[in-house]
Amino acid sequence: MRNSAVVLSILWITLAARVVADEPPLRWVRNLDEAKQIAQAEHKDLLINFTGLNWCHYCIQLEAEVFSKPEFAVAAKDFVMVEIDYPGADERLEGDMKEWFPKLRDYYMVAAYPTVIIADSSGLPVAYTGYKDGITPDKFLTELARDRASRQARDEAQAQAARLSGAERAKKLHESLMAINLNLGTMFSRKVDPLLAFYGNVVNEIKSLDTATGETAKYYDKRVADRKEWDEKPGVAIFEELKRFRGADDASAAIAYLDQMLASVKDDEVRWRVELARQSKMELATVRKGLSKEQENLSCEAALANARRLLSIPPKTDEIRENLLAHEALMLGRLGRTDEMVAQFDERIRQAAEGSPERLALLGSKGNALLRLPDMDRALAALHDYLAATDPKSDDWGSATNSITFALQKAERYSESIAFCKRALEIDPDRFPHFWLEIAGDQQRLGLTKEARKSLDEAEVKLQAYFAAPRNQRKKAQQAFFNEVIAKLRTQLGPKD
Repeated sequence: MRNSAVVLSILWITLAARVVADEPPLRWVRNLDEAKQIAQAEHKDLLINFTGLNWCHYCIQLEAEVFSKPEFAVAAKDFVMVEIDYPGADERLEGDMKEWFPKLRDYYMVAAYPTVIIADSSGLPVAYTGYKDGITPDKFLTELARDRASRQARDEAQAQAARLSGAERAKKLHESLMAINLNLGTMFSRKVDPLLAFYGNVVNEIKSLDTATGETAKYYDKRVADRKEWDEKPGVAIFEELKRFRGADDASAAIAYLDQMLASVKDDEVRWRVELARQSKMELATVRKGLSKEQENLSCEAALANARRLLSIPPKTDEIRENLLAHEALMLGRLGRTDEMVAQFDERIRQAAEGSPERLALLGSKGNALLRLPDMDRALAALHDYLAATDPKSDDWGSATNSITFALQKAERYSESIAFCKRALEIDPDRFPHFWLEIAGDQQRLGLTKEARKSLDEAEVKLQAYFAAPRNQRKKAQQAFFNEVIAKLRTQLGPKD
C-alpha cells in the first residue's frame, strides 16, 4: 500500500480542490453548436475551455483553483460554459471527435492547454486567457468582466457604424476592432494575426471605405505586410518542422536539427525561442532509454553548461532568465549538486520582494525540487518554510501541505504523517478528503488495523461527497483511481474481526 499512497499524494498535489457538497451547479456544455444556441437564446457570451483534465497539469490547476470553486459559479449569469476535453494525443480521439476536434482546434488557434477563449454568442473570439500563477476566482471573474465589456464596446461601435457610411463608417468599424484587439493576442502567441484571421471581412470593408485619407487602411495594410513577413520568418517553419521530433528517443535528432537552424536564424526573438527549445531537448535527452548512469550524468552536465551559457548572454527578458534558472536548478538536482541548487534558490528568494507571489513561488519550487532528492529532512525544512509563508486554506497552503505529507511518507515517518494530516483536516476538513486515505494507509503500515478501517470508512464518505458535487461528476478517471486505492487498502486490511 505504500506505493499506492505515495502515488495518491503526488496526484493530489495537482488535483486538490475544495469539496463543497452544496456548491451551486455550474453547467458545462460539451457541444459548441448547442452552446451557441443557448447563448443566443439567453443573450450570453461563451467561455470555451480547451482543456486536458486527465493529463494536463495546468488544466487541472485551473480546474482546482478557479472552475471548481463555488464562488466562480456566478459566471454562469453572463456566460455559457463550454468544455472541450482533449485526451492528450490525436490518436486517442474517439468517434466523431476525430473529425470535428482538429478543425475546431485549428480555427481557434489552440497551441497549448489550457486555452480559454471568450467569444460572443456566435462563437467569434473577443479574448484569450488561461492559467496564470496566483490565479483566483475573483481575479478570473474580473478578467471575464473586462473581456465582456470589450465585446460590448465592439458591438456598440459596430451598431453606430451601421448608421454611417464612407470614411466615418470605416472609422467606427476600426474602433470596434480596437476594442478587442489587444485581448486576442499577437502573431507571436497565436502564430497568425488573430484580428486578420477572425475579422478579415471587417478589415476588408474598412480598407475599401477609407478612401479619403487612407490612414486607417494603411494601418491594416501594415498588419497584412507584417503577417506576410511573419510567415516568411525562419522561426515559423522551424517549429512546424520540430513537431516531427517526439519523445526522448528523438531528442538527439531534434538537437542536431536545431543546431543547423541556429546557424541561419537572424531574428533575435526567434533565436531565443530556438535556444530554449534546444535546452528542453537537451534535458529530454538525459532520460533516453538505455543510458548508463555515467552517460546520464554527462548529458545532465551538457544541459547544465548550456543553460549557464544562455544565462551569460544575458537573456532577452526576465521571463527567459527565470526559465533558464529553473533549467539550471533542475540539472543541478539531477546531478546531486544539492548545495549549489539550494544556494541558487536562496539567492533568488533573497532578491524577491517579501510577501510577493514570486517569492512564494520560489519557496514552493525549492521545497518540491528537494522533494525529488533523497534528503527528506532538508526537503521538509524547505517545505515548512514554504508553508509558513502561505495563508491558511490558500492554494499555496494546500500545495505545501500535500508536499509535506508526501515527504513524511517517503521518509517512512508515518506517525508524523498521521498527526500532520489530522492537523490539516482540523484547519480545512473539506479540502483534503484524500487525507483520510493517507491516514488509513499510514495506520495500516503501523499495524493499527482498527483505526485504519475507521479512517477508510470516513475517506469513502468524503470522496463520495466530492464526486457527487455537480462540477466533479465527470472526473471518472480520478474517481476510479480513488476507488481502486480504497479497494486495495480494504484487501490489505482484511475482513473485520
